[in-house]
Amino acid sequence: MLNAIPKEGLRVLSRYKNINSLRIREKIAFNYVNPRLLQINFHTIRHWKAMMEYYKTKDVLYVMQ
Repeated sequence: MLNAIPKEGLRVLSRYKNINSLRIREKIAFNYVNPRLLQINFHTIRHWKAMMEYYKTKDVLYVMQ
């Protein structure tokens, strides 16, 4: 789902500060006409980042820190 978002010069979340994350996701899903983006939350991104770090380093302690 994250790969569906264009990567060329587009800031998806950085311009939205101090706003409810559900409203952000609703706006992004509406703009990209992709309701599956509503399933992505910050906890999902946290797990995705940890998984990518583990695949790069193969070090559980590094990912834990």
